[in-house]
Amino acid sequence: MTWEEVAEELKRTDMVIITVGSTEEHGPHMPLAADTIQGIEVSKRIVTSLAADGIPAVVGPAIPFGISLQFMDFPGTISLSPPTLSAVIKEVCASLIHHGFRKLVLLVAHNENLGVMYSAVQELSQQHEARVLVVHWMTLVKNHYAEILKTKEGGHGGEAETARVLASIPELVLMERARAYHPK
Repeated sequence: MTWEEVAEELKRTDMVIITVGSTEEHGPHMPLAADTIQGIEVSKRIVTSLAADGIPAVVGPAIPFGISLQFMDFPGTISLSPPTLSAVIKEVCASLIHHGFRKLVLLVAHNENLGVMYSAVQELSQQHEARVLVVHWMTLVKNHYAEILKTKEGGHGGEAETARVLASIPELVLMERARAYHPK
C-alpha cells in the first residue's frame, strides 16, 4: 500500500496483522522466504475471513527475519539474535501504533520466534495504549495433518510447508528438486 492507502484503511479499522517469519533453508526446492510467504498468505486469509464477519483488518508488513541459528550452515540463511528480533518487533509495532493502529496481531510464521514474540508483546502491552497479541496458527493446522497429508511429514520443508507455498506462490517451488527425506 501507499501511505495514502494506509491512511484510508485507518479510517476503517485499527487492526493490523504482522507476520514474523524467517529467511532460512527449506530444502533444495523451496525459497528461503518460505515461512514468511506462508505467514503472509495466512494473514490474507485471516483478513478475508474477518471481513466476511464484518470485522475489518489490514495485512501489515512482514518481518522477514527470525531466529535461525540452526540453519546458518546453509547459504542465504539470515539469523537475528533474540534481542535484535525483539527490538525489531517492538519498533515496527510502535511505528504502527504511532500511526493509529490499536489492535496488533503478531502472526507466528517461524516457531523459533515464539518466545521472543511473547516477550515483545508483554513489553508493548505495558508501554502503549494498544492491544497486542500473538497468534500461533501452525498448532491448529498440525491437528489436521493425519487427514490431509500423504507422508505424515508436515515439518520443515516437508509436504505441508511445500503445499502451503505452492498454494501461495507456486512458481517459487522447484518441485523437480524436491526429494523425500524422513528424519529419524
